[in-house]
Formats: sequence, structure tokens, C-alpha cells
Amino acid sequence: MASNSTTASVFAAQWKNPTGFLSLLVIIGGPVIQTALAQVTGPPFVSICFSFGWVSYAFSMIPALVGDGRLMPSADYVCKVINLETGYARTNKSWVLGRLLRDIEATKPLSNEALRVVVYRAVKRANGDILDPGWTSWCGLIAISLQLGIAVIPLALYTDWGIIMITALGTGICFATAALPQWRVEKLTCRLKSEKNIAITVGNGSRHVLVILGQGDGLDIEDMAAGEGPRHARPWFRSGWFVRFVNEDKNSIIVSRKNVLRDHRRAKSDSSLSIEEAMDAYIYDNGLTPRVKMWGGIPLPFWATRLFWMIFILFWSVLLLSVVALQANAWYLVAIGTIGMIQNALVAATGRAPETRGFRLVPKLDLIGEKVMDVLMDLDELEPGCGRTLLKEFFPGGLDVPKDRGEQDWWDEKKKRDVEANNNDEVPIKEVGEKDKNRYNETRYTEQNHSKRYSAEGVIEPTKPTRGKKNGITPAAVNQGNKAGQGRVNDSV
Repeated sequence: MASNSTTASVFAAQWKNPTGFLSLLVIIGGPVIQTALAQVTGPPFVSICFSFGWVSYAFSMIPALVGDGRLMPSADYVCKVINLETGYARTNKSWVLGRLLRDIEATKPLSNEALRVVVYRAVKRANGDILDPGWTSWCGLIAISLQLGIAVIPLALYTDWGIIMITALGTGICFATAALPQWRVEKLTCRLKSEKNIAITVGNGSRHVLVILGQGDGLDIEDMAAGEGPRHARPWFRSGWFVRFVNEDKNSIIVSRKNVLRDHRRAKSDSSLSIEEAMDAYIYDNGLTPRVKMWGGIPLPFWATRLFWMIFILFWSVLLLSVVALQANAWYLVAIGTIGMIQNALVAATGRAPETRGFRLVPKLDLIGEKVMDVLMDLDELEPGCGRTLLKEFFPGGLDVPKDRGEQDWWDEKKKRDVEANNNDEVPIKEVGEKDKNRYNETRYTEQNHSKRYSAEGVIEPTKPTRGKKNGITPAAVNQGNKAGQGRVNDSV
């Protein structure tokens, strides 16, 4: 039986140099690492910290790389993407779009309102990369500097170079992992310069809807939502890895991505052009067809990712053995790993600006109401057709029910006005007959619904309206928009 003095000495030795505990810490926390990488990867340079969990994460990704091949995690905020022009809806498979909706919802909380529709215009970025690094890049550099500063202490005091060696090696592998081109390929698996009007929402029962008007400057959100994986060839067309280009004469030509980017920036006098935009323009202008080299039915760039990952696992194994071999000064490494874990956890959980996800968005409208129908009507007045498309999502059973208070007639009349404004010969669904004071005729809607809800000077400012109880846009402003066939108020917002 161990004596009290022996137990005390064992405890004292462990607290003095917790090498066993440190070995355990190194292999936990893998999911945090993957989410942190998903948040920050994509820009040309990414600063991500060495921390506990990297070894576990590296080994846990082996089944994914053998399977569907994705580095990005699955969408953790379930939502659907609706094309407001065609009405087509699809379940979102993109982690990026789910986080985009989550972060915008978090900045616009609701109390007892039934629905909030936030409308943004996608605009051309002034400068910089498609994926803005954001503030997390600077925070990462500060945390890494602090880690290296701590690692130098045992070297200076005890000439123990093991801590600085482990920290430097771990940080280098972290940087190399974040620099894999596949991260950017998975995030930007979509066409550029989209003109589509898209709604992103959790669906019927949700109280938030995000509407993005493409205007020729946004990412194709429908493409992103499809979530095409890296085992397919198309996501790699712009990567430059093992890609050849075939012209109209079926001849292969060599294309330098660096030269293409330089030439297009000069031709457009636009230093903000990204490599993706330059390559898309070059391929289209020259009538080229990109062909990704395959081996075993899988793109060679993806094979390269697998190869690099096996090398990373080898280095992480060496690092783990080095940690186990430490005999002194383990607390320094505990402090280094704790700083990295806190930094990575904050990066993984924090909300980020749309620019960091590839979207330059300008607020246009912020519609809020205590009745879902009211908000959809407002949206359709200001953005014709958008409210009607969402009507199918939030009222899938239709409006021809005993409790119908004239909404169907209102929508039929609105469609008729939209058709006339667009000089279309389409016939309305049904004729609009006599309406009593309980029906949704245009005058009643203008006076008691939309016109008493939003301010013409600040449409994006939310209010808390109920039917016919708030002040706002004048009927004259709404009528003027209707006559012009635009239905928009304060487009300059």
C-alpha cells in the first residue's frame, strides 16, 4: 500500500510537470479546430493558432478524405435557398450560407413579431480579395506572437529548446493545413456575378428571411447551396492545379493564372479583380473549355490534398511523440495550448461579417410585422414578385380557405398590376370582383397596411407595426411607385 508521503510526492510531481495530462490535452477538441478552419480559410494568408485538438482533428479527417472528400464541415444551420424569380427551392448544403443566415439573424433579434424580411443588394467590392480575412486574422497573429513569446522563456532560462521546437512545428503545420487550396475551392464552388434574387430562410415557421438581390455583382447562391464536392471536376476549374484548357479547335493550350490575373487587372484598370473573376473572364472570352486531369475517376488536385494530409498526419505524430517525451517545463506548453484553444474556440463560434464569406451586401429594406401576410404584401409592393414567391413557402396550403379575408383577391390584383407594368399579356389567375370593407382591396391595403408601417426617409429602420396602427410611408409615395411599375421606395438606401 502506498504511503501518504508517496501519494503526496506523486501529486506534487504531476502538478510540477503535468506531462501525462498534456499528452491527453493534445488529442481532444478536434471539432473546434475544423469549425475554426472553416471560418477563416480561403484568403491567401490565414493565421490560425496551434492548440490542443489538432492531432485528433488530423486523424479524424481520414474517413472524410476517403469518403466524400470535404474539408469543410456539413451545414450546421439548416436552411433552404429560394429563387425568387423561378420559385425553385433547394435545401442548403453549404456551411457558408448557413452561417451567413445565422450571423445576420443574430444581429436582428425579434420580440413578438411574426416575421422579419431583410433585403440586401449585392454590390461590387471596392478592393481586396473575394474572401475578406476580417479581424480574426489580426487576433490570430497576436495569439501566435504570444505563444512564441512564452515558448522562448524556457529556452532563455533553462536552455530547453523542446518547447519552442514543438510550438514552431505545430504552428507551421497549422499554417500549411489552412493554406490548402481545397478550402477556397469548396467555399467558392459557384458562378460569379449573379443577377439572381435569392431568399434564404429556415422555412415555414421561421421568423427571419434574408433576401439578396444579385444585380450582377453577387455570388451564385443557388450554386453554393448545391454544395458540389471536391471529388467532382468542376469545382477545380479555376484552381490551376492539373487543369488544361482546350480551345474551339480541340487543341490544348497552356494558361498561366498569374499572367491572366495581371493582364485582366491592367485591361480593366481594376486591382481588386480576383483570380476567380479573371479566370472566368479569360475562359469565356477565349472560348476555352477547362479539363481537370483525373486519375482513378478522381481529380488530381484532390489526390494532392490527400497526399498533403498524409504528410501532415506524419508530422503531427512526430509532434505527439515529442510532447510525450517532455520531462520538464510542461506548464509552458499547457499555457501555449490553452491560448490557442481559446483563440480557436472564439473564432469557431463568433459571428462574422458577410464580407468574410464572399458577400458585399448593402442594406435596402428591413420589413417587420405582427402578421406574416402583411410583411409579404409589403415586400411584394417594394420588390414585385418576391413576396408572391415566398407566399408559397409560408402558406403552402394556399389562401382559398374559409378564413380568407380577401388576401387571394389582393394577390390576384397585385399580379395583374405587375403584369401590366411589365407589358406582359399574361392573364390574371381570376377576375377581381366586388370587394366590401373587409376585403384586401388596394385602397384599404394602402391606407391601413403598408402606408402605416414604414418611414419613407428610412425604410431600413425597423418598426413594430400592427395592422393600421403605425405611421409611415404616405399613400402618395406608394401610388407613385405603383404607377411607375416599380413598387420600390427609397432605392437609394
